[in-house]
Amino acid sequence: DCDIDEPQYTYQSDIKAIFEAYCVTCHDHDYVVNSGLSLSSFEDFNLTYYIVAGDTTQGEILSRITNA
Repeated sequence: DCDIDEPQYTYQSDIKAIFEAYCVTCHDHDYVVNSGLSLSSFEDFNLTYYIVAGDTTQGEILSRITNA
């Protein structure tokens, strides 16, 4: 058996900076009417069906990123 711990990622320390650099221009809370998705805060992002906690193969965001 291999006892390697899974990496622990958090929205604040790992994901927020990526969204701010590449996504928030179009997916900000103020633009949610146009884009349908706000990535400007964890609360906005967590309220969508775009991610499925604990299952990286599910969720609409993966499909949209890989098919863009």
